[in-house]
Amino acid sequence: MTTPRIALARAGAVYAEARTALDEAGAAYAKARNAYDEAGAAALPALGRLHKKEHPGCPWDGETLF
Repeated sequence: MTTPRIALARAGAVYAEARTALDEAGAAYAKARNAYDEAGAAALPALGRLHKKEHPGCPWDGETLF
């Protein structure tokens, strides 16, 4: 028979494993998000040039249409 103390210890161990996996996933997400942000920032000048070429006379200045 499992006592409440043993069950609590097992649950704590499972929680610790899950928390470690969550922390690792969070770190991987942060790394991927940084790469995404850097790629987006690097692409902005080219996107601006393309927009001007495809939409001549458009009042969009990168922030507002007005």
